[in-house]
Amino acid sequence: MTWPCTLETERLLLRPITLDDLDFYVRIQADPDVARYISTGAPRSREESARYIESTIATYERYGRGQLAVVRKTDGALLGRCGLARLELMATPDGPTARAGWQMLGGTPLGEPNEVQDELGYTFDRAAWGVGYAREASAAVWAHARTVLGVRPVSMIHPENVRSLALAQSFGVEFVDSVFSFGRVFDLFRWPAHAT
Repeated sequence: MTWPCTLETERLLLRPITLDDLDFYVRIQADPDVARYISTGAPRSREESARYIESTIATYERYGRGQLAVVRKTDGALLGRCGLARLELMATPDGPTARAGWQMLGGTPLGEPNEVQDELGYTFDRAAWGVGYAREASAAVWAHARTVLGVRPVSMIHPENVRSLALAQSFGVEFVDSVFSFGRVFDLFRWPAHAT
């Protein structure tokens, strides 16, 4: 299996998330500024963060995908997460504007026709914003997706998340369509097949 894996960049180590990481993810996912553009946009409780980690580990085992913990190499500090989630999409639009999408294990309604994409996403502690960690981690995941897994990931980005959009656009992503997920609409972008 080529995922989950350990990836290394100049400053970062990306490794599988474990239950030992719970306290860190509880803290950052409870931060309203961090939570604003992920899933429902609401801060997560400890129980919700625990379920997130359990689902991530189950996704590793079942689908060979999932977010990775991002660790700073100089001091071993956890900074966030970045990786490839399993994104299930309805094959046809759900209403006039967007088709529905699910990221959680078993999220698609039973019997619903869908397509499956690899979704490149990331979330970082607010203290780690603005120093290029998200770009560095995303570049490593994108390179692994292209060269090892042979896939072109997509990214689901909330339309108001200008920082995340600017980061993705700097890699040359292309708009695909809109997706209704977690009770709100996100824009879906496709990553390039090759480095630009």
